Amino acid sequence: MPLGPLALPDHFAPIGRAQWESCLRSQGTNAEALTWRSPDGFEAEAMPGRSSMPSGAGALWQHESWQIRANLLPGESNAAALAALRNGADALGLTADAQCDLDALLQTVPLSQVALHFYGGDPALLRQLETTATRAGVTNARLCGTFGPDAAQDLKALPAVVALTRAADPDAWRTVRIDARSFHGAGATLTAELGLTIAALISLFGRLRHAGVAADTIAQHCFVDLCVGTSYLAEIAKLRALRHLASKVMAAHGVAPVPLFVHAETSTRAWSAFDPAMNMVRAGSQAMSAITGGCDALSVPLGAPLVAVHMQRILRHEALLGRVADPAAGSWYLEALTDELGRRAWHMAQEIEREGGFESFKQNGRLAAMLRASQNRLLAAAATGHMPLVGVNIYPAPVAPVPATLVAPGSRATEGFERARRLAQELAARLERPVAWRLAQTSALPAALLALVHKALGAGGLVTASEHGDILVVGDGDAHLPLPNAHVIVTVTEEPDGRDLNLWPGCNMVRALERVLSRLSDRLATPHAHHAS
Repeated sequence: MPLGPLALPDHFAPIGRAQWESCLRSQGTNAEALTWRSPDGFEAEAMPGRSSMPSGAGALWQHESWQIRANLLPGESNAAALAALRNGADALGLTADAQCDLDALLQTVPLSQVALHFYGGDPALLRQLETTATRAGVTNARLCGTFGPDAAQDLKALPAVVALTRAADPDAWRTVRIDARSFHGAGATLTAELGLTIAALISLFGRLRHAGVAADTIAQHCFVDLCVGTSYLAEIAKLRALRHLASKVMAAHGVAPVPLFVHAETSTRAWSAFDPAMNMVRAGSQAMSAITGGCDALSVPLGAPLVAVHMQRILRHEALLGRVADPAAGSWYLEALTDELGRRAWHMAQEIEREGGFESFKQNGRLAAMLRASQNRLLAAAATGHMPLVGVNIYPAPVAPVPATLVAPGSRATEGFERARRLAQELAARLERPVAWRLAQTSALPAALLALVHKALGAGGLVTASEHGDILVVGDGDAHLPLPNAHVIVTVTEEPDGRDLNLWPGCNMVRALERVLSRLSDRLATPHAHHAS
């Protein structure tokens, strides 16, 4: 018997917010507990409704797919370029170097089928590239990619950007770069990344127009390099908001909005030097955010190029993520989050303009101060566990040798825990066994405090022991009792107890680990010292 059309409203009655909230309460939670609180200071409602949809919400991008980009390190050879392409990359990231032999680097590379993205570059290098293409039988019109320095952050590069923008075919090359990766790497929040990027774009638009470049030419050549972090849905909203804000800048200059070219790079800010496998899993989540948010090109700097490219191939050919234009469009939650991030970032960009613009904001030290404060908050959130980092401050990985090729450049939120783990490794070498801790037999810690001990000490690579222990953990009520010999005694309390070696909910776990391990190191150096803490 034919099923006929399925009229879902006839089978499922509408469910109001009150019913959803009742369901949450029956499971021991509520909408407040599920609300995401951004480090920027705003809240993303857990159960947005149709009323949360901003006016004008809808698809913000549409392209067939994204470029799978493999970045070559400075000095890498033609063999590395060809290997990346054989493995499945369809775009190459290259360092613009005046000494670079493009003929040798790009020989047998199918230039008409591969996008070339240069960090830096000037008109002379562009002409050299076009000559290389001509020798290979490829016309300039069949080349494409991005080219040039970020003149918003380096004013000395402005003449080169002006010359490149005038010389380059806008259908082939994007030459007006905003490199926002430095903001992310310095600790910027989502709102700050967006606000600073747009402020830099406003500044660069103005300077290029002052240099005589037409506004529509600037718009056609614009592109942004940015990092994608670990907040999956918020990062999708960040990319969508970026496109919307860029179109507002173009409209302010009287230009019909041109789709912004966005190169996304998975962030290394949460990388763990002790768990390369976790870095790969985390990069996969970040790559999905970038693609769903609408990036035009994606780099995954894993240190394992084959894995990085295959990851994207799976997302393209098996997950089919490139088949839908802006899949986040129409989602009440993501539309509301896109709107909130966009509003806050636009407000920040306007504030920077009122104070003299991006260049002034940078020169007077306010940019550095903002990023320094943000970085400190980021490190504190990781150290206290308020920002969960799987494999680092929760579910820590077993201690293992550090693969040098997977240690990320720049500042990372994981570095404090890694310092503690290296110190624990040094102590383990002296002991010829892992550093161990045990709970005093008289202590009966509440489950939450016991979980804190496992979390904090485990994050430093310390293991539990049933009998012996280099570290003895006691509850607050037992700290005054006679205790057996132990190299170090750590108290665990609901509130800080004023002692040097103390764990409590919300404490800085990195600082506590470093103090405990430093004390243990001192005691091992003087084994006959008194064992009181």
